[in-house]
Amino acid sequence: MKSLWKYTTNNIISSVIFNNVVFAALITLLSVFIFWISTLFSIPNFRIDSCTVAKFYCEKYIQNGYPQYPKIKIFVPSSFIADDLCDRFSSNAALTKNFSSVHAEWNLSALELGQSIFEQRFDLLEVRPDDIDIINTGYQKIAYFPPYEAYLISIHSMPELNAAYLMGKTLGLLQNINSRSGYRVPINLISKIIDPKELTIKRYGSHEELRKALENSEVDLIGSFWGENDIKGRPSWHALEIIKIPNGMSWFLTKRLFDNQEVRCEIINHLEFLARKNKKEDAESYIKDKLPDPYFADLEIVPEAKCDH
Repeated sequence: MKSLWKYTTNNIISSVIFNNVVFAALITLLSVFIFWISTLFSIPNFRIDSCTVAKFYCEKYIQNGYPQYPKIKIFVPSSFIADDLCDRFSSNAALTKNFSSVHAEWNLSALELGQSIFEQRFDLLEVRPDDIDIINTGYQKIAYFPPYEAYLISIHSMPELNAAYLMGKTLGLLQNINSRSGYRVPINLISKIIDPKELTIKRYGSHEELRKALENSEVDLIGSFWGENDIKGRPSWHALEIIKIPNGMSWFLTKRLFDNQEVRCEIINHLEFLARKNKKEDAESYIKDKLPDPYFADLEIVPEAKCDH
């Protein structure tokens, strides 16, 4: 009798354990299967109605646009400009007649940008003239910013280009690695003198933010341009010219869209609007939470691109 009871008990326990193991295995297999299915049909990580920093682009449907129409594709140096253009272009009546949505990118490498220009992947670009001229493809300049120089700027003393001076300093640079005066020229020049690891480098979103950081003693010196507003408004500051940049950033449009006067004029209107938002007196309406950059208020429209308002 005891043997029968023991045999029965062992069978029950074994059956329970077996069933639990099978159940756990089935749950595991089901989880793996669900994950596999989700990867096949998952939606890419972006929102069509706003910028996605991780993807370095923003995309937005144009109001009342036709889905069968192409996108207007834009390249700009920063997410702030991209987001602003996506917002403004998506509600433009003239663009509705020609495009279905706005697609703006930023943060491309020099190689990616060069290939994109060669393939005319973008309809509108803000780049340096050299980027276009070297490849010499089907783009037409519509606007540009004036030439300027690159400087190291300090409040308390004239910056020096030697290791003894630079050692241990806190240097302010732009987040935009394609900016010559705010990043490329200073970091390349300093790298020839001293290991950048010997400095503390802080990154900021605009040239004006760099000046604010210098005023607030967050940094010892900054890499930037030095314009008329600086000469008049900051006479006690010290600016060391480290290079002259003959060509400022410029806006280019494909020749196809350049010949479309309605589209060209609407785009120029928006670029002029962006420029006005960089003026000191219009600082409250500037892009998002960024401070205005007076340099980018000096937008010049190419004569042959101008429109009658």
